[in-house]
Formats: sequence, C-alpha cells, structure tokens
Amino acid sequence: MNILLLGASGKTGRQVLDQALAAGNNVTAFVRDPKKLDRDDVAVAIGDARNVDDLRKALRGQDAVISTLGTGLNASEKLIEGSTEALLDAMHSTGVKRLVMLSTFAASPTYKATGIMKLANIAMKGIVTDKAAGEMLLKGSDVDWTIVYASRLTDGPARAGIGRWTEA
Repeated sequence: MNILLLGASGKTGRQVLDQALAAGNNVTAFVRDPKKLDRDDVAVAIGDARNVDDLRKALRGQDAVISTLGTGLNASEKLIEGSTEALLDAMHSTGVKRLVMLSTFAASPTYKATGIMKLANIAMKGIVTDKAAGEMLLKGSDVDWTIVYASRLTDGPARAGIGRWTEA
C-alpha cells in the first residue's frame, strides 16, 4: 500500500513510519523540514499540511493517508482543524479515500475527565478544541476514516491495549 504520512518527523510519526515500513508499505513522509526526518529510506514530500496544493502534489499515487500531526501545547495555530480541511479538499480532488487520524483520548466522545485530568484538561484545552474541530470536519466528510484516540504515548516499548468503539 502507498501511504502518505503527515507528521512523519515527530515522535509518534517516526514510530508509525517504522511500523508502516516494517509491514511492507511504501511510505511518503510529508514534512515541513526534511532535515528533521534525517532518513534516506523513504520518499519525502515537503510542504505545509494546511496548504491544499502541497497536499495534492503529495497525494498523487497514494492509497491512504495517516496523520500523526500534533501541536504540543501550542494549539493556537489551529493546525489540526486547518490541515484536516485542506487534506479533505486535496483527498477529494485526487480520489484518495482512506484516512487514519491520530487524536487525543481527551477529544473522544466517551472521555470524562476526573481528578487530576481535570487540571490537565485546562492546560490542554487548545489542543483538545483543535483536535475536536478537525474530527468534526472528518466525520462530516465522505472519506473512509478511522480516528485513533491515544490515551498515553510514551517513548517506551510498544504494548498491546487496543479497544474499539464505533459511532452510530
């Protein structure tokens, strides 16, 4: 499968990249700065994930998109909302129909903050709002989408612990 990976130079993106390659996929890493990726075993597309033209060029020949984009605590730029809007436009015009998007469990419809997480949510409000806005665009689209709600990402070894929820 030919996969366009957004956020390939980030911590999570690098892990997804390694696993996608290990599974035998052809991956194109979509990055703003190729120096941050520092790999020569993948095709690289350089661009801004909020730029429809950059995304259209990168989507040529792709079967699917995985987005591991994130903002850290600097969610004021609305990266997820803006990139999702541009990506859906680019996917529509290029015929790519499959999108897997990484989100935060705090943006999931079943999340209920308790205890210390209520305080963490105050610090993450911008992130959660941006992720939720991107998800609303995705859910209203005609693409075949999956949202992955990560509850805790670490630099440790991979562990099993996957649940599946569907929306009616």
